[in-house]
Amino acid sequence: MLVEDDPDTRDAMQALLKAHGYAVVCAFDGTEALSLARREPRPCVILLDLTLPRMDGYEFRRQQRADPAIADIPVVAVSGMDDLARRALLLQVPAYMQKPPDIEHLMATLDRLCDHGRPTDPGTTSL
Repeated sequence: MLVEDDPDTRDAMQALLKAHGYAVVCAFDGTEALSLARREPRPCVILLDLTLPRMDGYEFRRQQRADPAIADIPVVAVSGMDDLARRALLLQVPAYMQKPPDIEHLMATLDRLCDHGRPTDPGTTSL
């Protein structure tokens, strides 16, 4: 799942992820992301911007961690904010990256967090 409010960034990242074989569902903010995360198929990872309207990435993460049905979905903080390493530590996420993310680093992170890695049949792994 890609949680990003900027339409240009969201469209570019979605296209990149699809080109690498991932099926991507997008959310505009944390409220929409919580709803989508609770649906099937569950995302193997959530790419989360931190500055979002209505519900920001911090509140999303707090609510996600409190919900046993979705608490185990790994989250990658993707942000242009300063001091992202400290922020990621506070959010207790397994990975973080500055915008724009390095493509090779992003794909390696997704391969690691989606335990089955990149699919051989494009579109079969949900984000």
